Amino acid sequence: MHFVISIIILFLSFIYTFHRLEILQRKFNSTIFFLFTNLSVILSFFYYLLNLIYYSVYKEENFLLVTCKQYVTFYMLVVMLVYHFVLVPNEKRKKTANRCYSLSSNVAHIILPCLLFLDWFFFTKHQKLSIFTLILSLLYPIFYCCLVFYKGIKKTGKSFAHSSTHYPYFFLDIESLGLKKVIMTVIILLIILFLLGYLFLCVNNYILV
Repeated sequence: MHFVISIIILFLSFIYTFHRLEILQRKFNSTIFFLFTNLSVILSFFYYLLNLIYYSVYKEENFLLVTCKQYVTFYMLVVMLVYHFVLVPNEKRKKTANRCYSLSSNVAHIILPCLLFLDWFFFTKHQKLSIFTLILSLLYPIFYCCLVFYKGIKKTGKSFAHSSTHYPYFFLDIESLGLKKVIMTVIILLIILFLLGYLFLCVNNYILV
C-alpha cells in the first residue's frame, strides 16, 4: 500500500507542477516557485522520488528519510490548514472564492496533504525524533519568507494574478501592511508552526513509535 500511495503522490505532484508551469501553453510560469503550496508540492515530489529509489536499493527507510517524511508531511498539512482557514475566507471576502475550488487547487490543498498524512501515519516505520529536528525544519518557512521578500522588494518577474502584486499572500505584503506588521506576522507564524510541529512530534514520539 505504501508503494501505491507513493506512486499516486508522485503522479499527482508531477501533474500539478507541470500544469502550474503552463508549459502546454508554451509559457514558463516562474511565479509558481514563490508560492508556499507549490514549493511544498515540489518538495513532496522529490522526497518520494528519492525515497522510492533508496527503498528499491536498500529495502528500508533510514533515519534521515523518516525525519524528512515527518516534516514534508507536516508542511503539507500546514498548506491545507492555511488554505482553508486563512486564504479561502479572504477570497470569500473578495467574492473570488470560486477559483479556490478548481481541480488543481483541490489536488494541492486537499488530496495530496491527505495522502501524505495517510502514508506517514499508517505506512511509516516511525522513530523517535528530537526537538532539534523540529527547530531545523523551521529553516524552510524562514527561507521561503526571505524568497518572498526578495521578490516583493526587487519586483522580480511577473506579479501574481491572484493578488495583482509581487507578494503571493496578503499577510506578507510589506507595501500594504508595513515592515513592522509583516515581521510581527512572520514571528507569530513561526511560533504557531513550532507549536503545531511540536504537537506533531509528540504524536510521532509517544503514540506512533
